[in-house]
Amino acid sequence: MLSPTANTCTSRWQDFVPAIALLIFSAAGIFVGALSPSGDRGQYAVVAPPWYSPAQTAGLVGMTGGDIVDVGRLANIVIVYSARPGFVRALYRAGAWLVIDPVGLRGCLGFERNPPQTPGGV
Repeated sequence: MLSPTANTCTSRWQDFVPAIALLIFSAAGIFVGALSPSGDRGQYAVVAPPWYSPAQTAGLVGMTGGDIVDVGRLANIVIVYSARPGFVRALYRAGAWLVIDPVGLRGCLGFERNPPQTPGGV
């Protein structure tokens, strides 16, 4: 037999379920809205499956007719360029997990804004 305090604790947590669900869906909506590719500059950050090598990631971009602009510290993340209409859909069909606007996440994904200068100016 359950004590009255056990039922009270359970019902208190159940009271927060709608608020938690609202928080999760709101955060997901903001994330999608902020990071969805606009295509203004024709640049996109492409996230391939995590087990992809740099060659596989480049192959994914090559199949869609895009050009690699920059690479991140992770082998499965690249910034690509294409002015082709329907390029984002082609990336998803080729196997990309996520295509986002690279401007907002440039620093978060390990891309350097200004590459380091080598000694001697080369």
